[in-house]
Amino acid sequence: MDELPVKIFIRGANEWLESKDYPVPGTKWIPFNLHENRSLCEIEPWPEAESASYDTGSDNQGNLKYYSAPLVENTEVVGPVVLNLYASCRGTEMVMRASLWDVDPEGKETILNHGWLRASHRELDAQKSKTLATCPFTYQSSAFSPWANIPTYFRYFGPIANLFTVGHRIMLKISSTGDPPENLTRLAKHS
Repeated sequence: MDELPVKIFIRGANEWLESKDYPVPGTKWIPFNLHENRSLCEIEPWPEAESASYDTGSDNQGNLKYYSAPLVENTEVVGPVVLNLYASCRGTEMVMRASLWDVDPEGKETILNHGWLRASHRELDAQKSKTLATCPFTYQSSAFSPWANIPTYFRYFGPIANLFTVGHRIMLKISSTGDPPENLTRLAKHS
């Protein structure tokens, strides 16, 4: 029992980080914003910036991808990931999925974590929710109004522990469906 109570494996660095507390003391919270040119950066978007959209259905699985600039130094990201997203749809219900990826200089995308939320369960239950940094939020059922600009909160979709090395980019993918396994196409061709 001489070990510290928190032990986290850092993907990309292939090493363990030990701490007395979580989030790790000294954690710096950095907000990133979504921009109409599909960039993900610390600068706030212009108030009159256009919104983005995608189509989804039985034969179309659209998505939006937002990329940071290539990183100029090794950047270790450890802790919970939070996304506040405002959305609307044409239907009577909407499921939003968000995933965070590490993209290498050759374009290979590696998923780090993901979360999803049904729009009719978007309201925060303040009685059951705990702090943003340490616990998922609980949602109550709410009436859903199509075409309304509704706040859809991915308040917490799990922690990550990743070393983004020089030249890599952070990518946020927003969709309404999950990502198929990499070998799905290969398996389909052989059956």
